[in-house]
Amino acid sequence: MRFARQDYDILLVGHEGHEEVEGTAGEAPDHVQIVNSPDDVHKVTVRDPEKVVWLSQTTLSVDETMETVDKLRERFPTLQSPPSDDICYATQNRQVAIKKIAPDADLVLVVGSPNSSNSVRLMEVAKDAGAKASHRIDSIHELREEWFEASRPSA
Repeated sequence: MRFARQDYDILLVGHEGHEEVEGTAGEAPDHVQIVNSPDDVHKVTVRDPEKVVWLSQTTLSVDETMETVDKLRERFPTLQSPPSDDICYATQNRQVAIKKIAPDADLVLVVGSPNSSNSVRLMEVAKDAGAKASHRIDSIHELREEWFEASRPSA
């Protein structure tokens, strides 16, 4: 709201349709543009390139967010950053931990709800960081024996 009152264009890096993004954009709809990914940066238009700030969905990967921000900054060199780290520390810490262990993991299981962006993203981060397999489960009932068979060393 502060940036909207100061008549900034606000570039909200996040996934369209996510509750947090929709809620944030709804606070100042005339000032907010959602930028889903680096591929969307070319679509962004601003009224004054000197009055542009970026914010982000708190559950996004730091790497994903910064890739988009870097492309935005190429187009808008004076793009301002949020006043504090906009990405949830808990989310960031979990992603950092997954990146450290994933290259050595045959199987990563993320326990979390299917509608949790954090859980889904942790599973993706594990795969991207080198885990041989990664799955999200909500309960023990979702475990699949074949996941464990595939991760066992052959005799």
